[in-house]
Order: sequence, then structure tokens, then C-alpha cells
Amino acid sequence: MSTDEPPVLGPQTPRTESWEPASYSVLARMVNVFAVPGEVFEDVLRSRPDRGNWFWPALLAFLVGFWGGWKLWPDPAVRHQIVRQQEAALNARVEAGRLTRERADAALQRLEQVFDSPLLRAAAGGVAGLGSSLRFVVWAVALWGVSRWAFGGNVSFGRACEVAGLASLVGVLGTWLEFLLWTPGATAPLGPEGGGPGPTPAPPRLPTTLVWVQSIFGFWQVAVMAVGLSKLARVPWVRGFWLLMGLWLFWLLVWAMAGGAR
Repeated sequence: MSTDEPPVLGPQTPRTESWEPASYSVLARMVNVFAVPGEVFEDVLRSRPDRGNWFWPALLAFLVGFWGGWKLWPDPAVRHQIVRQQEAALNARVEAGRLTRERADAALQRLEQVFDSPLLRAAAGGVAGLGSSLRFVVWAVALWGVSRWAFGGNVSFGRACEVAGLASLVGVLGTWLEFLLWTPGATAPLGPEGGGPGPTPAPPRLPTTLVWVQSIFGFWQVAVMAVGLSKLARVPWVRGFWLLMGLWLFWLLVWAMAGGAR
């Protein structure tokens, strides 16, 4: 007979991951990501997951976006552009026979009357804030997807959100500067389409300074995102940078084509 005794089955101790103490608080990470992003992301990935790494930057982005939407809503050029877009949509419905001309004209008049409503202005700010705050999610999807499928890394989406949330603060700062530097659209020298006298606001124009701000901060944000990608996937920064730069330029191209189609 064999003298080997069967193994004793005792209670299993659950396996837990060991996390190092964080070197930076969330506030310190939000500040230092501009100067030493590599150290910040290393600290994030070796310490316990913290939703504050994406929640507080997203909240700050919402506040900046809300302020920008509230500030720009009274701009006559912005209003003119919105009215023109709605007018084109209503005219298309009239030509298709789905709306009468009288109802289309009445809808345009109602739109111009509610422009001064504080509720509508707050709604415009809310939409702008929501779009600004959720922008980091797009970057998180990009970091997560590139890490897993381009570099074969085992990266959780939660970690990608933490890195993208902190890196998105570069874009939040750029958005804030864009709103500060916004120049209202100049008035066109010609009268309305009917030929009568009177200025018609021209569509908003981007000053050269604003274009430079968008370009510089866009490039800076891609570079910081690439630092986060290099820490997530453990790959050289240059490889991640060129991949993210390509995705960013492709997104700009799609956005420009969509704007031209309108």
C-alpha cells in the first residue's frame, strides 16, 4: 500500500495584489502631469486604482466647457451660425414636402425669440461642458485599444481611464485658453440676403493666435498621452507617440470633412 497521504484541503487564502503607497495625491498628480508625466503615470500604475484620477479632471473639464458655452452663447456670430444651420434644415424639409413654409418660418421666429432665455443659455453651457468632460473617454478607448491590440499588453480599461483623465488636463488648459482668446465673428460688410441695408454677422472666425493655441496644446496632449501609453504597455515612447499622432490627425481630418459637409 502506498504511504503517500492525500493533500490536506484547507481554506484557500484569496490572492490579492500588492499596491505600493502612492507618492502623489490626486491633486498633486493633476498639477505634476504637466511637468513630469512619466513619474505621475508610474505612480498611478503602481498604486491602488483611484477613480479620482479621472473624475476630478472630468469635473474640471465640465466646468471649463460650461463656462465657455455660457460665454459664447450671446455672441451674434454664433447665433447667426445656429440660425443658418436650422434654416437650412427646415428648408430641406419644406422642399421634401414634410413641412409647410409657414410652419418653417414660425419655427425660425420662435428660435430667435428664445435665444435670450437663461435656460437655453444654461443648456448650451451644459452641452458644451458634457462634451468637454467626456473627451477623456475617447482617449481612454484609444489607449486601451492600442495597448491591447497593437502592443499586446494586458491593460484594464479602468487604468486607461486614469491615465487618459490626467493627461486630458493638457487639453482642458488649452480649451480654457481658447475661450479666453475667442474673438467674436466680425460683421460682414454686405447687407442681408434680401439686399437691404444693415450688417449681417459673419460666421465665427478663428484668429491666428487661436489656431496656434489649438495646435500647440493638441500636440502637447498627444505627447503626454504617449507617455501614458508607454507606461501602460511598457513600450518606447516614440512608438506610442506616432500611433496616437496618426489617430489624432485622422480624427481632425474626419472632423474637418464633417464640418465642410455642413
